[in-house]
Amino acid sequence: LAVQRDKDNAFTVHVQRSQQAGDNLKFLTLICTFHQMVVANLRIDLRSGNEGQVRVPVDQLPTGVLAFSVFDTDMLPLAERVVFINNHQFAFHTQVKTELLNINKKGKNEFSIEIPEGFSANLSVAVTDGGLVADSSRNIISDLLLSGDIRGNITNPAFYFSANPDSATNYLDLVMQTHGWRRIKWEDVAAGKMPSFSHPADVEYLMVRGQVSAPNAHFDNSDSISLLLITKDHKKSMLSLPIRPDGSFLQQGMFFYDSVQLVYRLNHPSKVGSTADINFQTSLLAAALPGSLAAEPNFQWSRVPDAMLEKEINGMLAERNNYSRQAKGLDYVITPHAKKDSLKNTSETIAHYLEGNFPGFQFPYQPKESQLGAEDGTYASFQRNAAGPKPAATATKSNIYLLVDGMAVTMDDLKQMSMKEVLFLKFQQKASPKDLQTLAITTRASLDQTNLLNSKTGFAVVGGYTPAKEFYVPQYTGGTEDERTSDFRSTLYWNPRIILDKDHRKVTLGFFNNDMSTRFRVVVEGINQEGKLTRLVQVIKAGN
Repeated sequence: LAVQRDKDNAFTVHVQRSQQAGDNLKFLTLICTFHQMVVANLRIDLRSGNEGQVRVPVDQLPTGVLAFSVFDTDMLPLAERVVFINNHQFAFHTQVKTELLNINKKGKNEFSIEIPEGFSANLSVAVTDGGLVADSSRNIISDLLLSGDIRGNITNPAFYFSANPDSATNYLDLVMQTHGWRRIKWEDVAAGKMPSFSHPADVEYLMVRGQVSAPNAHFDNSDSISLLLITKDHKKSMLSLPIRPDGSFLQQGMFFYDSVQLVYRLNHPSKVGSTADINFQTSLLAAALPGSLAAEPNFQWSRVPDAMLEKEINGMLAERNNYSRQAKGLDYVITPHAKKDSLKNTSETIAHYLEGNFPGFQFPYQPKESQLGAEDGTYASFQRNAAGPKPAATATKSNIYLLVDGMAVTMDDLKQMSMKEVLFLKFQQKASPKDLQTLAITTRASLDQTNLLNSKTGFAVVGGYTPAKEFYVPQYTGGTEDERTSDFRSTLYWNPRIILDKDHRKVTLGFFNNDMSTRFRVVVEGINQEGKLTRLVQVIKAGN
């Protein structure tokens, strides 16, 4: 099998068989697949000779990998060759223009991005220190059109879409001859064998499951396991899961980042005794993580890196940091009486209860997008809108500090909690006149948590989703506080989602410089509604 690229945007496929070949090699089939779809099915008649060829036009195909597969009369695969088609129709042009340039320390800069008329586009924008070395070996074009469609690792795939198309094309054809062989197992296709997936689609978020293994243990409908889940930000929640006859248990539809500590308790610990083996895992992990029994004397949280949120002290699980800060005394305790609706159900939220019963307090709220741009907001995470980034304001000024079961919260957190969950409220004395008043809310769930901690069976740690990295956008005002702040960010601006369309083809974005950059590297990547890609790298510096 030999494939030759013609000048008129077509390929000539040449096949040759031995003179003594059997009848199964005298009538061949050529199947051409592109993006795992059949785009051509051609016959090659070798009955009158041992050579033959067909011509395959590719002017109507988009840019990507095209595979030629040759089959004998019985439709068994004989040979395969992959080629890369580059019709130079995969990209659309994006323009970046400097609107305001200030390379001074913490100087404000603005630039605009404009797309041509036509289809809507979804763009990502990154602004980094232009003096640092950037990795340009791969990009959105090479990942989607080349690396993701053939087997094996490709060194510097972005080179094959460089400004020197002739040499890049020749080198890329050599890559095609050494990569991508047998992407499709035609024997399995002919036998109707479908591929198997080791991990199912992530449609219900995380699934935490476990297995209780104990000699001579028999589980029935009365057996269950209680779990206290402690996230990295010290939020706690409880689950009670039934144990199946085989000792397994599971909970679906969970979502958490990094890792979660599990403190567990069996309702019938005598069934398993001290020799029980309990394993935990999530749907993201291939192997189960062993749990540790509470009776194990040498248990250490540090066995799991970066998961040591709390520690074991004399058989009790204690927080490493006491966020509630014990007060010197107690002013008063309130046992709330939640209001009832017309259906006689307790449905009032904690936030509504506090606002209605304590009008003299200014409770803390999380920053709202409508308040973006406030001068008191020094740092802000990116905002995903076409109008560009806006600084997030700090939380609303308040004169009281809120705690729920020892954890600091805002009123926004309490809008999701019902008053029927509250056991009592404490107003704690201030440690000093300058401190804010503290309102500590104790929930009924905290009693269950305390009971579980006091009579726990053991511990475990399971991993969750990888935390998303946040890039903060400072909002400097030129005051003395800005001068005292050191800024050595290498990423000055990042926005992963900017939507532009025919009515909004241009957007202006702004960012503040750090303390050291004298030039900026702007990288724009994205895709439009037609499926075309864009990538633009532009270095902005004084004088251009």
